[in-house]
Amino acid sequence: MSNLQLSEPCSCKYDTTWSKPVSDDSKPLTMDVPTAGKRYYGLGRQASYEAAKRGDIPVIRIGKLLRVPISAMNAKLESAGRS
Repeated sequence: MSNLQLSEPCSCKYDTTWSKPVSDDSKPLTMDVPTAGKRYYGLGRQASYEAAKRGDIPVIRIGKLLRVPISAMNAKLESAGRS
């Protein structure tokens, strides 16, 4: 058993960058629902979640977490422009 003792508590910050899915060029592949609603439609938080519930914002559910694939949002906007 080691007698190692720390004189001060660790002041390390939790690095969350590993948890964000990224492509080869280090850009995120998904975003959260409120960010997608605001960026693509100018919606607030609640309106963004309501749009996701209606299917206007495509989502991927991972447990309780909802993520919006950026490629799906771009495709949705492109197809809407052709209609």
